[in-house]
Amino acid sequence: MTTCKKIVTALAAVLLLLTCLCLRTFSATAEEVRYTAVLDDLQTDATFRAEDYPADASDSSLQVIQIAESVNGELFVYVYSPSGRAATSVNISTAINDLNPKNYALVRLDQNGVFGKYRAEGLTVRRETTRYYDIPSIFRAWEEGDGIPEGENTVTEISYAVGKQYTAKTENGTVTYSCVDTETILVTDKYCGYVRYSNGFKLTTIDKCDSWYVAFTTDKKIEKLIEADVYFIEERYMNGAVIGEPQSKYAYLTAKQTGKTDADGWFSKQYEWERIESVADFTANEDLTDETQAALRGKEWVLRFTETDWEENKGAPIRTYSKITDVTVLRLQFETEGKAYNLGVVDNKQEKNPDAPPDNNDTNGRDFWGWLKRIFTNAPWWVWLIVAAGVVVLLMLVKPLAQFVFFLLKGVAIIITFPFRAIVAAINRRNGKK
Repeated sequence: MTTCKKIVTALAAVLLLLTCLCLRTFSATAEEVRYTAVLDDLQTDATFRAEDYPADASDSSLQVIQIAESVNGELFVYVYSPSGRAATSVNISTAINDLNPKNYALVRLDQNGVFGKYRAEGLTVRRETTRYYDIPSIFRAWEEGDGIPEGENTVTEISYAVGKQYTAKTENGTVTYSCVDTETILVTDKYCGYVRYSNGFKLTTIDKCDSWYVAFTTDKKIEKLIEADVYFIEERYMNGAVIGEPQSKYAYLTAKQTGKTDADGWFSKQYEWERIESVADFTANEDLTDETQAALRGKEWVLRFTETDWEENKGAPIRTYSKITDVTVLRLQFETEGKAYNLGVVDNKQEKNPDAPPDNNDTNGRDFWGWLKRIFTNAPWWVWLIVAAGVVVLLMLVKPLAQFVFFLLKGVAIIITFPFRAIVAAINRRNGKK
């Protein structure tokens, strides 16, 4: 992680820098937006020296060297890439007196050698007088030389620590910037996966629940994990074809939260779990495959961040399910040796091969009494009224019902024994003739 520059002291240079950084000129058609060049922006700062940022084809890292707000409410991010590789996304928290990172795609506006100018897509500058941009990490696309993770996992983007908090302050119509270093936590080992549970028997469909998780360890000791934020992308599929657009999603987890299956089928067993748990508890509570247990060795914590439906129509070849990709941990709040931490995370975007089998063995469990209990526990008042009325009617029909059953059984007995009685009668008549 590079060291953040000290608070800008040359006010005149700052004013000139901000004027250029925020400048956008429009073409004559008023449709095409033209942005100023990256070096033109950076060189307005008298302290900037291009020679301090050498090119190095072997260095694939990224560094954030400056940000700027545009007059149109956009945020520009200036990136130093020694090898010239492009940045793909960045984690930024704009919350006031809080840490709430979001992942923003980076749109490259200009590139000049090792310097790149990007727009944080979807980020709109707040209207408050003082605005914060806490940047834990920045990403680039994964390459073959970056290595391959364990198990059925792949990496899509590599992350690099930034650890800077920029403050933009507007006073008397003038914007000034300052910057301080911030602490981050690095995910050093990681595995993404999912376990699958049956929701019980249904007449027309096979209905299951996929519970997605990420297991990891970090470069800092975590004795008690309290909260965690996770970013991921969900895509819905039908028979291998994508349904709709991929959805970027966030999960905000606490140690007090739990998850569970719908278990809405007949005789279903309901599976429940903690949203945040240790790997030791996770492996003890789940019937995991040997391959999964091997992939989890060395990891410390598990985040159970979302559930999706897996459904197959019994009468037609239709199967619908979800794929979860680009999983990255954004924030961790934890305690160690009595000290509390709330840190932005440096973590790659990673995923389990969505076409690979689940990480657990068969969980087509049955729990008749638990299923019956859930039905009556969750039943509304009118269901209880119907049950009570049914019991009353049944009691009223007990005697006539018993008589009906008696005559029914007697009739069946007569029919069954008729051939034997006929034979006996024939034998008796024959004996009488003698």
